[in-house]
Amino acid sequence: MSVEIRAIELTGRQLEALPSDERVFFVQMAHLVNTIMILQKWLIFCQLRAPSQKIESEAATTQQMLVTRLLSGVLYEGWRVVQDSYFKALLSKKYDAKLTDDGKKCLIILKKYFGHANSIQKVRNKCAFHFDKDIVMAELGHVEQDKPFHLYLSELQGNSLYYLSEELVGLALLRSVQGDTPEGEIVEVLRQLFDELVRICKAFAGFIGACLVLVVRENLPSIKWDHLTPISVSDAPPLDEVRIPFFVSKPNVAAERVRKPGRSRIP
Repeated sequence: MSVEIRAIELTGRQLEALPSDERVFFVQMAHLVNTIMILQKWLIFCQLRAPSQKIESEAATTQQMLVTRLLSGVLYEGWRVVQDSYFKALLSKKYDAKLTDDGKKCLIILKKYFGHANSIQKVRNKCAFHFDKDIVMAELGHVEQDKPFHLYLSELQGNSLYYLSEELVGLALLRSVQGDTPEGEIVEVLRQLFDELVRICKAFAGFIGACLVLVVRENLPSIKWDHLTPISVSDAPPLDEVRIPFFVSKPNVAAERVRKPGRSRIP
């Protein structure tokens, strides 16, 4: 399956033609939305449908929880960038009224969501970029004496999975979002968190996409949609069919022979 992409080529001279605040905002927002979209795809790719073994389900959960923490942190920090480079820089006064209807709706969603305490903020503050000793100690205090935990070891270190830690940190994350969560409700709390992440990702993408087009249109009027170069990207798989596996086998011998010096490998 192929998808069509439109390419915009901007020269350094054209970037220089943008007002200073717009130039910085343009680069920041493009970088932010790239990061958000990649992490959102990873969140979907790490899902494992109908795992054949419990260990596969636990590996998929480990990957999903990692992406959940990272994405929460990026979204929270992204909103701080919008506040600083869009609102405080007064670009909002220039562009708010000119946004598309969808761009306006997406901005309203973001302002409403981040205008009060929210799950993304709680995850970011406790778990996103931190290996917090206090939350680990607190979670260990909740451990039931007869509850089993698992560590999986492999000759190929990249296949070792220390699920004990992921389970405890994951439970700590859930407590940060919704207090004490009964075990039977964990899946539902996670589903609600994933839904929130996807909704806010969509709002960021809609707002930033509208902003980037608007900045170009307002400051570089010579660039027209009809003049953009079409590019066909072949072999683009359906989004819901891509998976990122946790467990991998060793590279085959032929691949090892052509491996370039210095290329990284899983120990």
